[in-house]
Amino acid sequence: MPESIEWIVVHDTACTNTTLGSCVEVIIAANLLSWEIPDNKYGDKLPIIPSPARVEKGKILYRLSIKAIVRRLSGGPLSGRTLAVKSDRSHDTIRIAAPTDSDGCTIMTLETREAGEVSLTILDHDITGVPLRVTLKEAWYENTFLITGYHVCFEDEFSGAPALARGIGDHHKSDFCMVRAA
Repeated sequence: MPESIEWIVVHDTACTNTTLGSCVEVIIAANLLSWEIPDNKYGDKLPIIPSPARVEKGKILYRLSIKAIVRRLSGGPLSGRTLAVKSDRSHDTIRIAAPTDSDGCTIMTLETREAGEVSLTILDHDITGVPLRVTLKEAWYENTFLITGYHVCFEDEFSGAPALARGIGDHHKSDFCMVRAA
């Protein structure tokens, strides 16, 4: 069926029972939602690992911006609307920045420490939208970071005469106490 003012093509899945002659009612709400993952500052759609985030239980924090656009079936934008969105995983957080603007757009942020598949759905009963499916695996660090290096020195590998080590109150080989990184 071609897309027009009277008809709109919506792709999704549905389940029905196996009773012969039964029918499935499909309701298309008065408003339609589309999702978009905007390019990040690196020019792709990968999530960002925020600078202040720390690894927790061996897991990094993924942060992914998502743009939602809501239009009326009549074609005009739906402005001033605060959306309700949920993830299919209980440990994910979705923050919506503001109600939809005059173009029907809002930006939301998905935050999670779980890699893998995630599906976001709209909860508003008057908005139809196909779930957004995202795979979280690779990500960018928000800012560069430094990797520090250490030299491990063993005192028995040094040959200096024993000397009083300042601040310790103990005697150690003098050349061991003077080691400086290159």
